[in-house]
Amino acid sequence: MSLLQNLKNKIERVKFQAVQKAQLDKVGLEAKDIIYKRTKSGKGLDSAKNTKMKFKPLSKAYVTRRKKMKLGEYGSPSRSNLTLTGQMLNSMKYTSKQKRVEIFIAKSSRSGSKHTNAEVAAFCEKNGRYFMGLAEGEIRIILNNYRKRLKLIARNILK
Repeated sequence: MSLLQNLKNKIERVKFQAVQKAQLDKVGLEAKDIIYKRTKSGKGLDSAKNTKMKFKPLSKAYVTRRKKMKLGEYGSPSRSNLTLTGQMLNSMKYTSKQKRVEIFIAKSSRSGSKHTNAEVAAFCEKNGRYFMGLAEGEIRIILNNYRKRLKLIARNILK
C-alpha cells in the first residue's frame, strides 16, 4: 500500500470516528448540561438575537402562590428559573443519530399534574420564557470541545 493510500485510509478513519455515536453523545450531554445550568441560573434565550438573557420576572400573584408550595431544587418563590418542581428540566433528554444531536423535553407525565413535561415546556416558551436552544457563545464552547476531542482522535490514528 502506498504512503498516500495509507494516509487517505487514516483520514477516513478519523472522519468515521468523528461522527460515531460516542462522540455525538458527548455533544448531546454537554448541550443538555449547558441548557440545564443556564436555565437554573435564571437565564433563557433571546431567540431573535441568539443570546442569553434573564427570564422575565414572575408576577406578584404567582410569587404569592409559590410561597405556599414546596419548590424543586434551586427553586425560590420569586426567582424565575423554571423550577417550580424541577420535573420539567429533569426530563430533558438528547438523542444522537445520523450525524445529528437533538435536545428535547420528554413527553413524560408529571407528578400531581395532568400535563406532560413537554406541554409545560411549550407553555413556558409561549409565555416568553424561551430556554430550549443554545446561544452563540454556548455553541462555540461545544464546538471547541468537539474540536479538542477530534484532535486527540486524529493524533492517535495518524501517529
